[in-house]
Amino acid sequence: MNMAYNGVFAPRDTTYVECTGSFVNKKGLRGVYCVRESMDFDEIPEIPGVVRFYMKAMFLLTEARDGTVELLQVMTANPLGKLPAWMFNKTSMAYSHMSDDYAKYLQQKRLLAYVASKRKPRHPIKKAKTCSSCAGAFRGLRARHECWGCRESMCGKCVVPIPRVLIGVDGSMKAVPDEFCKRCFLQARSYRTSSSASSFRLHASDDTTEHSHHSNQTRSSSGNESYAKDLTDEDDVPSAVPPQAAPAPAFDAMDMESHLSQMQLGIETQRYLVAQMRSRLEAQAV
Repeated sequence: MNMAYNGVFAPRDTTYVECTGSFVNKKGLRGVYCVRESMDFDEIPEIPGVVRFYMKAMFLLTEARDGTVELLQVMTANPLGKLPAWMFNKTSMAYSHMSDDYAKYLQQKRLLAYVASKRKPRHPIKKAKTCSSCAGAFRGLRARHECWGCRESMCGKCVVPIPRVLIGVDGSMKAVPDEFCKRCFLQARSYRTSSSASSFRLHASDDTTEHSHHSNQTRSSSGNESYAKDLTDEDDVPSAVPPQAAPAPAFDAMDMESHLSQMQLGIETQRYLVAQMRSRLEAQAV
């Protein structure tokens, strides 16, 4: 953690233990918790020129009915050294805003996992005449790029760069930006949403006998699926209506999942286009 006025105050670091898990509350909404506490380890000595600080932190992310995620952060820390408390608090607040990018990081992870499970074998780039995402023709200054996922051609406007970490033989790591197309980006979101909806229904059935379901783990990656929306909310059926009065489904569960995936893909496409238009307008305004 680099402090303000770097060079005047030494940077800080800490070693800590972490406990993460997922749960389903009494309202049937999913959540993820993360608890951290600093602890000294003989295997990790202090680094020269770096002050080791101590902290206790708790993060609670809970799904809301409108599809958003509520985040609660609580942290107490002792910076040690000669660093003023107000300066450490300012730096800590700056680092706490990294949670605003959770959705972006999770989507990047979903895309990499989706592509890894469905990646096509490498083949030479075909001389496609149009972009596979926006159907724009390749001419003039519109360069042709290759999607790392589906291996189709795309234009520069449809490139979604995703950093991927490569580990060398000597253990060193470096981030390499891979280029994906918008179609793979949106299909990954729809694919994860469909699988998460099925998982959520299984949790909801188990919740009839136990309101809270916990699955402790040492890593928080498996809890990342909690951010997908559940488009098949069964609470929309009024409780006053008897079970036999509910209309029978016109098609089976597989058809339902297919229709919902197509609807979600269309919605996510519109959202992505709106976000792109908004960013362009803001750039022009500046």
